[in-house]
Amino acid sequence: MSLYPTIEQVVRNIFPDAENAQVRKYVKQISGADKLDPVVVIKPNPTWVANYGWIAYNNAMDHFATYNLNNNQRRDELSRCVFHFKDIQELHTVRDGICNANLIPNGFHVPRGLQASLLPGTNNPVPLGQAYLVIKLGVKKSEFSEDIKFFHQI
Repeated sequence: MSLYPTIEQVVRNIFPDAENAQVRKYVKQISGADKLDPVVVIKPNPTWVANYGWIAYNNAMDHFATYNLNNNQRRDELSRCVFHFKDIQELHTVRDGICNANLIPNGFHVPRGLQASLLPGTNNPVPLGQAYLVIKLGVKKSEFSEDIKFFHQI
């Protein structure tokens, strides 16, 4: 992959098994972001979904879509996958607010090194999903990286 991949290359890298229609939908959503605004793409963790179900997963994604917004506003265009933020501060405020308020029970994973300090039964064995930070650099170019600590309790 090139230094600054196209938005389609980013989507195909995150979702290698996605159908073309789904890829086009996500590319359109990311392309709609303002240049340099952060976009978080969340890919579900199949183990988490198997443990807690799709209803719990969709409810969790709804928290990311609506947290700190006015009624009927969403930052995901109902995708439950691609989330637009106005800046990095908003992204962190949403992530930390959801985690600290425990709005997604079992959604955030505690790293192994800290598990011994928890009460029995309070650790989630797997994170909710994988989060990727995508930054649109131009009409078709972007930069992205997996945020491996996004779903870890801090």
